[in-house]
Amino acid sequence: MLEESMKTARFCQFATAELSLWKSLALDYLTLVPDLLVIFYEKVLEDPEFEMRRMLKFLKFPIDEDRLGCMRKHPLNRHKRDKKRVRVEDLICPEAIAIAKEVTQSVDDAIRELGIEGLPKEYFSQ
Repeated sequence: MLEESMKTARFCQFATAELSLWKSLALDYLTLVPDLLVIFYEKVLEDPEFEMRRMLKFLKFPIDEDRLGCMRKHPLNRHKRDKKRVRVEDLICPEAIAIAKEVTQSVDDAIRELGIEGLPKEYFSQ
C-alpha cells in the first residue's frame, strides 16, 4: 500500500534528498534569473484566467480572448478527486516533514526578499 511504502526509511531518505534538490533549484532561480515570474499552483486554481493573463503579459504574448473563454468553459476543478484529505504527517517520516518545513521557509523568505507575495502559509505552516 502506498501509505506504508512512504513511511519506510528508504522513502524518507529519498524525500529528504529531493527536498534539498528542490531548495537548491528554487533558490538558484530566485537569485540568478533577473526577470522572473513566480507562479503559485494555488493561485492558478483560485483564478486561472487572471494567472494566465499574468503569464501571457510577462511572456509578451498576445491575449486570445477566445482561448481564455475556453478556459472559463472548462474549469480546472472538473477532474478533482474525491475530497478525502490525507494529512502529510500521516504519510511521511517526521524527519522529511521537518526538512520540508525548513526548505519551504527558506524559499518563502527568498521570494519575499524579491518583493513578491510569499508562499501560501496555510499550506506549509501547520
